Amino acid sequence: MPLLARRVPLLLASGGTCLVLLGVLARALEQPGTAGGATLAVIGSLLPLAATGHLAATLARTCPPPWIRAELGALGAGRGRTAALVGASSGFLALMGCLPAVALFLYGRGTPDGAGGHLAGLPAVGTPTLVALVPLVVTGSAALAARAPGDRHGAGYRAPVPVITAAGPAIGTPGTTIGTTIGTTADTATAPADRPPGEPAHDARPDAGRSFSAGAALIGTGVAITSLTAPGGPGHAGTGPWELPGVPAGIGPGVVGGWALVLIGTMVAGPALLALCGRLLLFRRPGVRRMLAGRALLTDAPHRGRAFGALVAASAAVPAALVLLHPPGALTALGLGVTVFAALAALPVSGGANRWERAEDRETLLLLGAPHSLARELTLLRLGAGAPVVVLAAMLVAWLLVLPFG
Repeated sequence: MPLLARRVPLLLASGGTCLVLLGVLARALEQPGTAGGATLAVIGSLLPLAATGHLAATLARTCPPPWIRAELGALGAGRGRTAALVGASSGFLALMGCLPAVALFLYGRGTPDGAGGHLAGLPAVGTPTLVALVPLVVTGSAALAARAPGDRHGAGYRAPVPVITAAGPAIGTPGTTIGTTIGTTADTATAPADRPPGEPAHDARPDAGRSFSAGAALIGTGVAITSLTAPGGPGHAGTGPWELPGVPAGIGPGVVGGWALVLIGTMVAGPALLALCGRLLLFRRPGVRRMLAGRALLTDAPHRGRAFGALVAASAAVPAALVLLHPPGALTALGLGVTVFAALAALPVSGGANRWERAEDRETLLLLGAPHSLARELTLLRLGAGAPVVVLAAMLVAWLLVLPFG
């Protein structure tokens, strides 16, 4: 049941994204003369589509769990077959979410033609293609994320491999289990010789400092491109490929590309922002609860940082859209809502193998006599430290997005 519960947000996000795409199609059909507004709506629909793909990729990195993946590998299912299975299951779930959205869209339009049974006013080929876009994006994102070797279960993780040693107990011996024997021998076989006992494996992901530098470079490049191609900028030609006709404020391909770099840079800088939350909790002689919560955030930064940065980027799109669009329509509100929902749903399920290690830490605390309410208190502390950082960082990124437009 927890596995199905983690996949429900993907179903809802896929349905919402499909409804946004169908709404864009209906707007283009009802107002064929406003090409610029339709172009802006298509650009805005890319945000929920990208957020849904990110949610599918995040779920693919944490499902199936490490021990199930090891058992699939023992049965002959390599990384390619496992990725295909995860991608197909995610795409089928996205399709199940799109079907109610299509039914709701058709019910709202009220266009069934009783004479021929066809949908009046809708393209016969374009509409199914548009509906199939969401499952295709979800399938591709999930398959690529499941196939990636370095991001599967967090840095430093290696799939358990059955190793037979002369000194260890044989598999099947009374008092031993297959999982215990495999996990112990695999850890011994994959541990580097120069690593002291008990020290965690080296984290191959970039640390917080490097993620902040890379993110800041992308954000600065995006702001520079947006400033050059915005109206009044030295690179704005006024007409031609730099301006889309009818789009408010002269938004063109250069501006859209700069916005994309700013949002991607915010996502890349996510580990640094999450590590900042941990540093805030560890500031000025923390107590036991602050220390545990702060260290947990520092440990989660390499694993959950990208999802945290995606949440900041999705939150920044909301005030930016409110500033540029006067007033935002229902379709814009739906698209922004789906984007924030998908980014928020990806944060709890991210982390890979670190999520299973956190469960072991909770069991250890309970064995040491810690109260059961300690886990809830640590969660509230982490939320209390992360929420202000998300709000402030989102407002800063939103200000950078609308800065070239005054």
